[in-house]
Amino acid sequence: MPKHGPLESGGGYLGKRLYRGERFQGKFQRAFSLPARVRSDKFEAVIADNLMKITIPRAGEKPRQITIH
Repeated sequence: MPKHGPLESGGGYLGKRLYRGERFQGKFQRAFSLPARVRSDKFEAVIADNLMKITIPRAGEKPRQITIH
């Protein structure tokens, strides 16, 4: 799943904690592997406050019943 585009200086904050920071400018490209069982028709991406949130639901995940003795 490659992503590319212009890169601006900044970082990602969740509350008051920095969880990912990058201080580069120019173009960028990033790729990462996804598990085999994902719902590619249900991908969502939202950009707010210079932060991209990508939601990728798992496919075929069924509730499991665990027997307790």
